[in-house]
Amino acid sequence: MKIQNATGAFLTLGLGRRVGTELAASQIKTVDDDPETVADAVDAARAGLISIIEPPKGAQLNFIPAVPGIAVVLVTTPADEATLTVGTEVFEIDDDDTFTDGNIQVDISESTDAIDIADALLALINSNAVLSEAGITARETIAGTDPAAAAYLILEFPTSIEPSDYTVTGSAGLAVTKTDAGSAKALKMWVGRKVAAATELLVVSPFDSIDDYLILVQTTAGAYKAYDGTVSTSGGSLFLNSAGDADIAATDEIVLLVFGF
Repeated sequence: MKIQNATGAFLTLGLGRRVGTELAASQIKTVDDDPETVADAVDAARAGLISIIEPPKGAQLNFIPAVPGIAVVLVTTPADEATLTVGTEVFEIDDDDTFTDGNIQVDISESTDAIDIADALLALINSNAVLSEAGITARETIAGTDPAAAAYLILEFPTSIEPSDYTVTGSAGLAVTKTDAGSAKALKMWVGRKVAAATELLVVSPFDSIDDYLILVQTTAGAYKAYDGTVSTSGGSLFLNSAGDADIAATDEIVLLVFGF
């Protein structure tokens, strides 16, 4: 495990069996991966003394390569004529075969389930020539606990695009819940790990600083539900504690979408 002094001054820590681990300002040091040292390092990171920049060996983390820009759209029950604007393209929900000239029709006449609408948007975005040329893609859809009532649509953007073209807006039923499309931020990471109830999970991201995050819990049936445990951050690390969170079962998987610098 690698740690970095985050205090800006000389620091002496007690880590595990080592009484005095010394770190100059901003110094990075490799320390042991034994449970006592890891526990002390987590406490020090929580206190803002250090950042954990490389997780302990054997940590069950699954990184998907970072991308430069992202938007998360929460699809619920958009009415006829509701719109989702991605860059210069406007996608319009339509249930009566009547939509605004110049907009892209999203036909929901056969199904108004949120996951079906999200899937339809994904297909239309990925087949749109303007967005394709710009490198904008819809990565995937994620069903909520009740797929008919809620689903997430994840959009990605390339580094070459101008910040002004990252604009993603939606009307009622197509809420843009997370966006990260600026100059310094705009990285993304998915992390998944099986977690039992009343346990703590340390997640070490590749970022120096975490700007925002979205946390979901996936059940064995594949449905997603909100995470209502506690979360704290330190540097590029997140600490999730599900103690007292009755919604998390031992077989559930926590998935994080993390934005950072």
